[in-house]
Amino acid sequence: MPLSHDAESALKYHQPVDGTREKLIRAAERLMAERGVDTVTFAEITKAAGQRNNSAVPYYFGDRLGLICAVLEKHTEPIAVHRAGLLDALGPEPGLRAAVVALVEPVAHRVQHAEGGDDYVRILAHLVSHPDLDPAEVGAGSPPVNRRMNRVLVAAVPPLPRTLLTLRLDLVVSLLFHGLAGQARMLAAGHVGARRKQLFVENLVDAIAAPLAATPSPVTARMA
Repeated sequence: MPLSHDAESALKYHQPVDGTREKLIRAAERLMAERGVDTVTFAEITKAAGQRNNSAVPYYFGDRLGLICAVLEKHTEPIAVHRAGLLDALGPEPGLRAAVVALVEPVAHRVQHAEGGDDYVRILAHLVSHPDLDPAEVGAGSPPVNRRMNRVLVAAVPPLPRTLLTLRLDLVVSLLFHGLAGQARMLAAGHVGARRKQLFVENLVDAIAAPLAATPSPVTARMA
């Protein structure tokens, strides 16, 4: 989904000069993580950011889509750099689990170590099931790195009918974001120690690799 003209203009011309834009992004991040991307009002975001001008959000972001993109893009580049490094370290024919680690680890690290990382994955979990917004089209990833990640992952998956491969990759996205969103909630509640954090990530990698490696049942194979 392309940005509207208003959103493009806002992102291009209204760069931060006093920290207002960052405050609005952080406020939107928190509120959207809690309640979803559609129900939070601009007035609520403005108030949560400690601002008085209710025109601040459209001034800086143009429209709701521009705001969502700005919130996600805060995390896009660090995740892309981390993932590119992991992909660079893989051999020419990495195993499936190694490929899945390159998918999972950068996002999990963001959740555990970056301001707003927990809110970021909770927003993505909302977007995965959104009827109109695709995470890949609203700033949820760096397209070149995403395409490279997809090629590596697909190459590591045992041969599957294209229809079934597409369904399983969609399932992977849902498992990734909903799984990490669940961990984010536990982190916020103080229920996860350092060892359990790593255990959660390793188990999530296993859980994502498993459906990609699974041999289709005869019934599924016939339907695919």
